[in-house]
Amino acid sequence: SSLSSPSSERQCRWRPTLRMTLENRGKRIPTRVWCLQVLNDGTIVSGDSLGLVQFWDGRAGTLIQKFEHNTQGADVLDLAVSLDQKKIFASGVDPLVACIERVPVPSSTYSSSSTATVSSTKWASTSGWRTHTHDVRGLAVVSMTDPLGSGGLATSLSEPRELLLSGGTDTKLGTYFVSDFKRWRPKSIYNSSNVSSPISLSRKKRVLAIMRSSNIDLYKLGVTGAVKPADGNPISMDEDE
Repeated sequence: SSLSSPSSERQCRWRPTLRMTLENRGKRIPTRVWCLQVLNDGTIVSGDSLGLVQFWDGRAGTLIQKFEHNTQGADVLDLAVSLDQKKIFASGVDPLVACIERVPVPSSTYSSSSTATVSSTKWASTSGWRTHTHDVRGLAVVSMTDPLGSGGLATSLSEPRELLLSGGTDTKLGTYFVSDFKRWRPKSIYNSSNVSSPISLSRKKRVLAIMRSSNIDLYKLGVTGAVKPADGNPISMDEDE
């Protein structure tokens, strides 16, 4: 393929320079790569139909590390990267939102005069949350400036804080603090912006509503004096009484 500018006859032509082949574990269907992320150091991160998150050297085209997102081999559908590129988040058909972090690995380098310690890094799977009940189709990292903390923690922010968002077929939105991913339990937000619970009651109309995965059930409350217990006293339908 080529790109050209209307004001110039110069063209840019793209050509492949590397080929990175994924294993298929003996399956007839080729392994599908559903998501890719490219880091500033040239590392390429892929999520595929075997349930693997793999790290590649983008310059040499070689595999650096790989992780099994789940034991069932369920597809990894999306990846997200923290702003400092030290954390990778993965999820998919298995709704586990997993965190893979860059951790330091000290190594010693000896010289004739002294001993020097050089610190390198590697990737390690550290934690995960199951906020969703079905497939997670999207992950995104955003900067949060709300001091109330929509991720579930009230805090005063001196600078924007990173928030990971996850969404899937269960119509819920999951929110996680990137810096405290393992420590703070994620918060679930339902698909209706003004409803914090799947069950709501209208006192004036005396209607009870229950939100389900594919429908809303409505129940009309009876008249106060219509049903009487054995002692003859009417039952109040007001939640406050």
